[in-house]
Amino acid sequence: MNYLIISGFLLIITGLLSILFVVISALRIKKLLKENSIKKNVVNQRLQKLLPINLAGLFLSLIGIMIISLVFIFKMI
Repeated sequence: MNYLIISGFLLIITGLLSILFVVISALRIKKLLKENSIKKNVVNQRLQKLLPINLAGLFLSLIGIMIISLVFIFKMI
């Protein structure tokens, strides 16, 4: 059971770090857009590349939360 809890927490941390990476990258892109050193087409392409990373981070976090929830439910039984 301890291995499941540890793996769940690792999945949650990995997911949150990937989401944090996406947020920081999007803020950098937004800063470049405000400085007018980048075109809107390039901004859209870069943001589209970040979307799968964001979804993967959400998925990993969800799976980690589900694992930890199931472990606690099974411990109660």
